[in-house]
Amino acid sequence: MKTTRPIFDFTDADGNAPVQEFIRKLDPKIQHKINQQLEQLQMIPCNLHPPHVKAFRLDRYKGLYELRTRINKMIRIIFFLDNEGRIILLHGFIKKRDRSTEQALAIARARKLALASDKSAMKLYKN
Repeated sequence: MKTTRPIFDFTDADGNAPVQEFIRKLDPKIQHKINQQLEQLQMIPCNLHPPHVKAFRLDRYKGLYELRTRINKMIRIIFFLDNEGRIILLHGFIKKRDRSTEQALAIARARKLALASDKSAMKLYKN
């Protein structure tokens, strides 16, 4: 029997969940694909591997991963696994150029640090 791990979404000071809001603004077909990938990501063991999931190697981004979806656009969701094995969604974006990833990683890293310092919260992700 396969077990699953929960997915949480980073929430800002106003209680907004930026990744969930990002996904809701996408085309329904893309939303469906992302939610399918998130369900696969939840499975233990996970059956998503490169090129669908990429781990970042630079030290300052170590522990961050990118869920990659491509339907007409290159959609990326940056996440990490916390000490309890939960998936925490940090940032979603449409990759248009290489700088997009650098900017997104800076946002994701800041959100991860905010969670670590208890200055932010997270809520269970609902697709």
